[in-house]
Amino acid sequence: MVPNRAWPFVSIILGSAAAGLGCYGAWEYARKLEGTVSYLVVAAPVIAGAAALIPPIAESLWRDKQRLKAILMWLLLVPTAATVFYSAAERVHTAKAGAAQERASLRSAAARATQEREEAKVRYEASQSAANRTLSRKNCSTTCEAIRATALVDKARLESAESKLLQADTQAVAESPMKAPVWLLPLALDLIAFMMIWSGLTGPKPAKAAPNPAAPVAAKTRTQKKKPAVGVEAGGAKAERPARPQRKASGVAAAAPPKRRVVH
Repeated sequence: MVPNRAWPFVSIILGSAAAGLGCYGAWEYARKLEGTVSYLVVAAPVIAGAAALIPPIAESLWRDKQRLKAILMWLLLVPTAATVFYSAAERVHTAKAGAAQERASLRSAAARATQEREEAKVRYEASQSAANRTLSRKNCSTTCEAIRATALVDKARLESAESKLLQADTQAVAESPMKAPVWLLPLALDLIAFMMIWSGLTGPKPAKAAPNPAAPVAAKTRTQKKKPAVGVEAGGAKAERPARPQRKASGVAAAAPPKRRVVH
C-alpha cells in the first residue's frame, strides 16, 4: 500500500503524464496541419500545459487573499480548457475517421465482390446450359466448340469471383454496436490532468506524528514527587525560622531546675 505522504507525488506524476500526452498530441496535430513549425504549432502545447496549472494557481491566490486574481484565473480557465478540449476532440475524430473510412472501403469491396459473383454465376449457368445442349450432338462444329469454350471461361470467372469474395469477407469488419463518443477520450484526459496536478500541488499536507502523551505525564509525576525546599513557602517567599533558645557560653553548666520539697 502506498504511504499517505507519497500520494501527492503519485498524483503529480499521473497528472503530468496526462498533460504531457495532451501537449504532444496538440503539437503533432498542429504540425501536421501547418506542415512547418509556426506560432500556432508552438501555442498548441503551451495552452495545453497552462490549462493544467491554472487550478492550483487559482487556489493558491485565493488562499493568499488575492480574490480578484483568483476569480480572473478561474475565468481564464474557461476558454483555455475549451480550446484544449475541442482540439483533442478534433484529433480523436480525425483518427477515428481514418479507421472508419478504411473499414467502410473494405465493406464496399466485399459488396462489390458479392455482386460480381452473382453476375458471374448467372453467366456461367446460361453458358453451361447451352454447352449441355451441345453434348447430344455427334459432330461438334466450330459454333459448338465456341459454346463449350464460353462455358469454361464463365466457370473460371465464377471461381475467381468466389475467391475474391472470400478474401474480401475476411478483411471486412462490421461496425461495433457500442461506440464511444468522440468527446469521451479528450474529456477523460483533460480531467485527469486537471484533478491530479491540482490535488497533488494543493492537497492537504501530511499530518505530523502525534506527541507521546506518556512523557509529559511522567515528567509531571517526577515534579510532583519533589519536596519543596526547606524554608520556602508555597508562594515562593522565605519563611522565618522559629528562634531557638540561647545557650550559655561554653564551660558554664546550665542551672538545674529546683527540686520540689516534699512535706510529710
